[in-house]
Amino acid sequence: CSDVQIAQSLAEQLEIPYVDLHETPPSLSYTALIPRELALEYGVVPVRIEGKKLLVVARDPFDIRIDEMVRQATDMPVLLG
Repeated sequence: CSDVQIAQSLAEQLEIPYVDLHETPPSLSYTALIPRELALEYGVVPVRIEGKKLLVVARDPFDIRIDEMVRQATDMPVLLG
């Protein structure tokens, strides 16, 4: 299995969106929504808006602090991937 196949399978098992940042690079307008220091500390990258939620890829999508941090920084509901 390739790294991509493993990541896709894990995302499916964990019921979170799979995001390939090479295929869909984040827009600067979205990355600017979260201060750089917070993005580095929490390991997150805002990618796009899906519906009314901000899709954020995270190093650890199960870190419960991420949801609250992103909401406070952006005033938007969060979808973690």
